[in-house]
Parts: sequence; structure tokens; C-alpha cells
Amino acid sequence: MRLEGCVNATNFRHDGGCFTCASIRFKLGLFTSTKEPMSSPGLALLEEKIDALIELCEALAAENQALKAKQQSLTVDRARLIEKNELAKTRVESMISRLKAQEKMP
Repeated sequence: MRLEGCVNATNFRHDGGCFTCASIRFKLGLFTSTKEPMSSPGLALLEEKIDALIELCEALAAENQALKAKQQSLTVDRARLIEKNELAKTRVESMISRLKAQEKMP
């Protein structure tokens, strides 16, 4: 079974010996209390499914990190555009005030 290379909450890749990996193995009955592999006809299929789930979790974790980075970039861009918009608004208001002042002058 391949549980190595999992990604825990801190995104640290390790050998699969973390509490989460051990907990998954135990809850799925892949190890007895002595941590010896259990044998059953469907164990190989179960291991394949677990491997697929682990790979999916790793892919989702990577995608999540990419999305977080993209969100951060977009947040910075949004703040920059808001500031730029406020500056443009101030300039337009200033021009309008000057035009109104010129209209009042004979």
C-alpha cells in the first residue's frame, strides 16, 4: 500500500507515518492492533482505492494551494485597481470643479 508522500495539514510531504495516515490505515482495518497487515480477498482492491483517494487528496491539496495563490494575486490586483479608480475619481471631480469655476467667471 502506498501511503508515503502524503500531505498533512502543514503541506509537509513525508513517509506516510503521520497520525492521519496511521489513523486511515487503522480505521479501514488495514492493520490489526499489532500493526501487521491483514489478509483478505478484497484487500488489494481496497488498497488500490485508498491509493486513488490519496492521490486525489494530494492533487486537490496542490490545486487548493494554487487557487489560494491566485486568490492572493487577485486580491492585490483588486486593491491596486481600487486605488487607481479612486485617484481617477478625484481627478475627474477636480476637473469638474475647475470647469464649474470657469463657467461662473465672465
